[in-house]
Amino acid sequence: LASGGGDITCVDSDSTSLAALDSGVTTRPSKVMLHARHADLSHLVMGRDVDLSGPFDLALVDGLLDYLPDRVAASLASSIQGQLRPGGWAILSQLGPSPDSFVFDHLLGWTTVRRTPDRLMELFRSAGFEDLKVVWEDDVGVLIAGRAPEGLRLVSDTPESPVE
Repeated sequence: LASGGGDITCVDSDSTSLAALDSGVTTRPSKVMLHARHADLSHLVMGRDVDLSGPFDLALVDGLLDYLPDRVAASLASSIQGQLRPGGWAILSQLGPSPDSFVFDHLLGWTTVRRTPDRLMELFRSAGFEDLKVVWEDDVGVLIAGRAPEGLRLVSDTPESPVE
């Protein structure tokens, strides 16, 4: 990004996190634009229309899937795919089944949803993502990537809807 430039949009429902977003960067390259977007992520998770000023080439979702049941995670997958350009990519992190889940769920009271890489890819495949692959996996978590389909997509499910 430093040499070619680009626009980065960071979306969060916590304004304090967004305010601190750029504070740790001593010098941002002039060709890189950073946009903080305050949005209620629960709307996006529930599949409601959230204008994030897309479409985007890449979406990175980190730490959110760990708290969503399958049906809500599938809804988020559809929402993410709707925010991407055709052929755009999503990169997603997820805690995997591991012995430390007991610490999170019972001792700390942070109930998490742990999915295998296959289950996570199945959820995103059902939302229409293609070329899904595990980018990284270890004893604690998984990182997958998937591509939004190329070509024409129906914008809404009404018969008179435009096609992009």
